[in-house]
Amino acid sequence: MPALDWDKFSALRGAPEHNFELLWRGAIRRTYASKGQFLSTAQQPGVEFHLRLTASCDALGDPPRWWGWQCRWYDVASGRQIGERRREKIVEAIRTTEKWLPDLTDWVLCTRRPLTPADQSWFNGIETDMSLHLLTGDDDLPDLLEGDAAPLREAYFGELVLTPERLARLRREGVAAVKRRYNAKLHIKVEAEKVLEQVLARPEAWPVLSRRAAALGKKPSSLRRTSGSSLPTTRRKTPSVGC
Repeated sequence: MPALDWDKFSALRGAPEHNFELLWRGAIRRTYASKGQFLSTAQQPGVEFHLRLTASCDALGDPPRWWGWQCRWYDVASGRQIGERRREKIVEAIRTTEKWLPDLTDWVLCTRRPLTPADQSWFNGIETDMSLHLLTGDDDLPDLLEGDAAPLREAYFGELVLTPERLARLRREGVAAVKRRYNAKLHIKVEAEKVLEQVLARPEAWPVLSRRAAALGKKPSSLRRTSGSSLPTTRRKTPSVGC
């Protein structure tokens, strides 16, 4: 997936820290909420939102796993450590989660950029019965902004996202504008429409494409007669296809 344009994201109305949380919440909810009980409340202690699985999921595992996500924007340069104060806040969030959601099995920290190796080693060494995970906006979020979550890429990063459903809707809207004036019996195909049918290899263009393919097959013989000399003949081997 293409990289996300965080400059456009930072220019959005509102604090980037809050928008970052909303973005992750929307991506997780649209991608995984159908697999369990998704809950997000104001001032949720320990995690911003969580999901208790009621169905198996390739990415999250099987019930009764219970996932929680904590989102931290951390607008620090790549390669710099997050610092002692931020580390303390992470540990505090983990302990709060243990208190208020004691059955949570997986705790996820979502940051914009990957943590440094030293910060990752520290994070993975935190003592807790929960499994700890790290996700980043740079590496992991783009893969989530697909399918039902694809509109979030357009909303937060200004990218045009064309899904089959959206293309169908745009086609319906475009046709509706001229539908009353269109009469199939009176319609005359112009050259541009014929060329477009050939480019798209539509059934209407197959006879033309067949004739052109046959004409191209005769070109070598025509060139040999014109040049008066034999041209080298090459044959492309057709690879065998196993069953």
